[in-house]
Amino acid sequence: MLLNLQQFYLKIPKLKVMININKEFHISGYSLESDTFKKIYNFSKEIMQSNKGEEKFPEIIVDTEDNHSHNFKSFNEYEDSFANEAIKIKELTVKCSSIDQKYLNIHFHSDGYISLKLESLPNESQQILDKLISELNRLDPNFNFIIRFIFFSKRAESILLTLFSFISLVILYNVVYYIYASNVGINLKDPSLIPKGNEYYREVEDALKSDSLYTKIDILLKGELKNFTNVEIILDERINYIKFSLIFLVIIVIIYFIIKSVKKLYPKSFFAISPYQTKLLTSILRKRDIWNIGVFLALIINIVAGLVLVLLN
Repeated sequence: MLLNLQQFYLKIPKLKVMININKEFHISGYSLESDTFKKIYNFSKEIMQSNKGEEKFPEIIVDTEDNHSHNFKSFNEYEDSFANEAIKIKELTVKCSSIDQKYLNIHFHSDGYISLKLESLPNESQQILDKLISELNRLDPNFNFIIRFIFFSKRAESILLTLFSFISLVILYNVVYYIYASNVGINLKDPSLIPKGNEYYREVEDALKSDSLYTKIDILLKGELKNFTNVEIILDERINYIKFSLIFLVIIVIIYFIIKSVKKLYPKSFFAISPYQTKLLTSILRKRDIWNIGVFLALIINIVAGLVLVLLN
C-alpha cells in the first residue's frame, strides 16, 4: 500500500513557479557604455533560451534624436550595421519572446529611468535574472543630493523663476511708488521740525509742565508732523530698494543660465555604445571636471577673500 502511494505521488507533475516582473529603475544621469550593454544583452539572451532548444536572439530597437527607428535582430548585426555611425541615440530597447511564452523587454528611457518587464520566466532563471538586475543597478552614477536637485529635477529652476517673478514685482512696485511719491510728495524747508522717534513724547511732557500757551500750541502742531517724511528720503529709499533688487535679479539670471549651460553636461541618460558616442561622453566628462574645478577654486577664493577682509578690519 505504501509503495502504491509513492508511485501515485511520483506521477503527479511538479508545479512550475513562474516569475513575472514589471519594474522601473530610476537612475538619473546613467551612461550606458558598450561593454555594459553587451553584458545586459547576453544576460537577456540567456534568460530567453527556450526549454525546447530554441536559441533566441533578443531584438535591439534604437530610437535616434532625429526621430528615426532602427531594428537589429542581434547584437552582432547591431555592431556591424550601426555601432560606428555618428548618430545620437535617444532611447534603446531590448526585447524578445519565445515559443514557451517567455517575454522580455528592457527599455532605456531618455528621461533617466529604465523599465524591465519579464513574463513567464521559470524559477530556474532566477540566478541570471539577479545578474541582469545587478548590472542595471550598476548604471547608477550615485550623484550627490545637490547635483540631483539642481540638474535632474525642475525644482531648482522653478525656485529661481519664482524668485525672478517676485523680485520683478518688487522692482515694479518701487518704480511705481517712486513716480507717485515724486509727483505728490513735498520737502519741508526745516527738517528739524519733524519729530524723531520717541523724543516727541519727551517734548510733550515738557509742554504739559510748561505754563506757556505758545509751547503747548507748538507741540500740538508738531504732532501733526509726527508721521511725516520728506519725499527726498522716501525717494532715496526707493532708489536703494530698486538697486538691491536689480542686483539680486542679475544674480538670479546669471545662476539660471549657468545651470542651463552646465545641465547639458549632466544628461539624464547617455548611450555611449559606439566609438562616436564614446568620444562625446569623454568630452562631456572632461568639461564636467573643468566646471567642478572652477566651482571649487571660486569657493576657495571667496573663503580666502572673506578671511582677508576680516583680518584687515
